[in-house]
Amino acid sequence: MLCKDKRQRIEIYKELRKLHVTPAEGKKRMTANVCQRHRREAMQNSIGGMYRGIKTLERGYQARINLCKNENGQVMGEEDRILERWAEFYGEKHNEVEAVHERDSIVKQIVESPSIQEVKEVIARLKCNEMPGSDSIQSEVFRHGGQILMRSIHELVTCIWEQ
Repeated sequence: MLCKDKRQRIEIYKELRKLHVTPAEGKKRMTANVCQRHRREAMQNSIGGMYRGIKTLERGYQARINLCKNENGQVMGEEDRILERWAEFYGEKHNEVEAVHERDSIVKQIVESPSIQEVKEVIARLKCNEMPGSDSIQSEVFRHGGQILMRSIHELVTCIWEQ
């Protein structure tokens, strides 16, 4: 007589075997899906899609093998270890992204907003008699706008800078 624990393992094994897809079953499913897609595309007069599907059928079913290299460069085939490796890999990438964001926030704190003198210098370097930009404002307006316009532009630039 089988012990209860062993019976449970046998039942679990049988259930898992039912879920397992063999290459032959995978090929049948893929072929059925492609044929169904062909019918739909033929009814919708999508000739290009139909020919792509025929090309897929001609190529045939290609079983996919999930493999992954660990940090030492060795190939792993077990699904659990592959998932662990992917989680580790993306955890490392996430940490790198956080480090970049942290560095950017430090740089933003170090770099000060432009002074009114810098804004004056940039406005003075604008060329006259040039075509206006996408805002349709001539450069002469900025150059001859006076102190009030220069202060307004400086306030706008610093407001944008701090955001």
